Amino acid sequence: IPFTAKTINDRRRLPSEIAGAPGTQITWTSNKEESLSREEDGGEIWAVPHRDLRDLPVQLTATLAYNGQTASKVFDVTVERITEAKYRNGSNATYTFTDSTITFTATRQSQGKAHTDGIRWAYTLDPAQRRITAHQTHILSEDGRWITIGSAEHKQQEMARVEDGIAVERKFINALKTLSEKTSVTLRDLGQVFGFEPSESEEYIYQAMQKRGYIPSEQKYEDFQKLSDAEKSAVIQEVVSSHKKGIIEHYGLSADADWAAILDAFNADAAQQKKSYENEFQAFVSEAKTPYVYTYSFDEDGAGSYSCTTQAVHDSTKKWFEQAGWYSDNSGSYEVAFNLYNLPNAGFRYNNQGYNGTLNGDGTEFKGKNSDGEEITCNITDKKDGTLSVAVAGTSETYTLAFSGYSLR
Repeated sequence: IPFTAKTINDRRRLPSEIAGAPGTQITWTSNKEESLSREEDGGEIWAVPHRDLRDLPVQLTATLAYNGQTASKVFDVTVERITEAKYRNGSNATYTFTDSTITFTATRQSQGKAHTDGIRWAYTLDPAQRRITAHQTHILSEDGRWITIGSAEHKQQEMARVEDGIAVERKFINALKTLSEKTSVTLRDLGQVFGFEPSESEEYIYQAMQKRGYIPSEQKYEDFQKLSDAEKSAVIQEVVSSHKKGIIEHYGLSADADWAAILDAFNADAAQQKKSYENEFQAFVSEAKTPYVYTYSFDEDGAGSYSCTTQAVHDSTKKWFEQAGWYSDNSGSYEVAFNLYNLPNAGFRYNNQGYNGTLNGDGTEFKGKNSDGEEITCNITDKKDGTLSVAVAGTSETYTLAFSGYSLR
């Protein structure tokens, strides 16, 4: 029987007869159809591997029939493990697998440079259920080193990010202040403050400001070009004033607050960020080290490459807000949904509005506000089966929201 393969990692045609011997017929069976199945297509027999996170030993039995007699032979083959898969077909994010670790890396562009982000998990495997239990162990630093989550180095790195963010915001506010004090400003001045590349055209900067809501959409760039320099400067100063107003509202200051008051509020907020960092860091570490169960599956792209899909499983032993996922009405547009991003903080989407707020200790009540300051209260009942009953206070509306698990990334 003309078959010598020791491994089968791709769809392979199996001989159905012995060449040069008319009247022979070969049939095939697999002792593990879930790992290596047999398919017929156009009169040909194919062995189809179903690769997993471990090597899969399989016995293929070939039975030769000729002239009323039969004989069988067993071939030991291996369906080799998958060691690398894309997050999605065509994406720049990749999973790599060992016996005990899963590593996720993704490349992004920032300020014209390529950066690689990465997370590593330790995991155990339940191949029969196609499930893994995983928790985070390492993150990839900016200089390409794997840092242990919760270590002193990790804490220092995250604190540096907080301080960098504060420094960027302080620089931005001071730049707006300087711009507001100039007697004449240009689109280029505005673009520099908002971080646009020098190569961007003034028209691009103008339209970008429109998209952000700082310049009315009905004011066309062509009309702006016809204005005098003084009139252009006045339009740009309106953008600065509009942004200043937003900062004032963010810090809850009086409408006539000056830049000194804004900077005082910013500095107080920055000090609070640093003060609360310790608790936030420990909460992050605790969450990262919490193991969750995920289903997983692989899809082949037809060229020997794979993509991997994972999804967290609802855990009935955990409270609803401790799950690795979110809850929605499954409408597809998520018209009503809970997002759990930094407990006890949570987000609730309702009536085409986003409400940010907090849950109480046992997760039975949510209170939040939308961007206009409108308040909402929800009473929540956990049905313990991956669904919630959510009643919006002050209305007769009650919704059933279902759990959807996050992917491993």
